[in-house]
Amino acid sequence: MASNETNLASEFYVISILHRIGVSAALTLGNKKSVDIIVAKGQGEAITIDVKGASGNTGFFVNNQMSGKNNHFVIFVSFHGKFSDVSLMPEVHVVPSCEIRGIAKSYPSGKNVVHLTDLRKLKKYKDAWHLI
Repeated sequence: MASNETNLASEFYVISILHRIGVSAALTLGNKKSVDIIVAKGQGEAITIDVKGASGNTGFFVNNQMSGKNNHFVIFVSFHGKFSDVSLMPEVHVVPSCEIRGIAKSYPSGKNVVHLTDLRKLKKYKDAWHLI
């Protein structure tokens, strides 16, 4: 599965859910970005979201999210290796970016990864749309 297809599907899935729960959100466009969605909360107040999509069950690279920012979230979307099966719902975890550093594993290669198994242990993030 092409990474770009997984990323786009993940971003559109997230924005669809946000609109379904009554949140005003817009996709940002561009290839290299750390903000995929902007949410308008009130006058002059916004929340930003980075969507990390995976077609499998492993982990998500988060090198660009290690600094953590207020009013910024990372939403992890996993399709469990069944990306093409549209009858299955993806698994979603909504995490404030300030908490990413405590969840991510850092490797000698310089890569920082949030593993799906670790997210599952932190049940408070599963489908935590109320955080947005």
